[in-house]
Amino acid sequence: MTVAGVNDESSSRGERVRRGLIEAAFRIIAEQGVAGISHRAVARESGTSHGLVTYHFGAIEGLLRATMEYVGAANLADQERYFPQLDAATSAEQLVAVLTRNAERRLVKNRDMGLALMELRLAAARNAELRPLVREWGRGYTLRVAAALQRLGAASPREDAAEITALISGLVVDQLSLPRPRFLSAVLQPALARRVRASLN
Repeated sequence: MTVAGVNDESSSRGERVRRGLIEAAFRIIAEQGVAGISHRAVARESGTSHGLVTYHFGAIEGLLRATMEYVGAANLADQERYFPQLDAATSAEQLVAVLTRNAERRLVKNRDMGLALMELRLAAARNAELRPLVREWGRGYTLRVAAALQRLGAASPREDAAEITALISGLVVDQLSLPRPRFLSAVLQPALARRVRASLN
């Protein structure tokens, strides 16, 4: 095996360890919030050592930033699979149905992701250095919703898309904290239908 091959293998192993630590941090955030993150907590959750967490991320802020980047990449990959449905919407009713299904699948049924997203947003509220990462999370999604609204005749598609995504986030936070039966059919979908219709009038 060449020296380059050895380095490649070592790098690959290091990346697997790093990813395992980030995934452990994600699980802790979903269960306990950002306040539950510490080097020792992540080491315990991942079955590794305190020193290994420090080696890969330094201070806890480095681990938090890496976890936010991981969440952003996971959401981007997920949305890339979802965008064709959004692009295919040819009526307000279809758009509302697609937005509702996506919120259910990605944030309500996948409760860990929904909770982690909200917890990390709160972390960015307290730490301005994290805000560019959060801002980047929803940029592609909001632009795609804006494009759908523009096709349907909205006069201010970008502004409307930003408000619609904020509406979804707010209602999902409510549902995660105070679960209601028939949330999708009785709460989320009607609210989205009203807001989408308003953007098209």
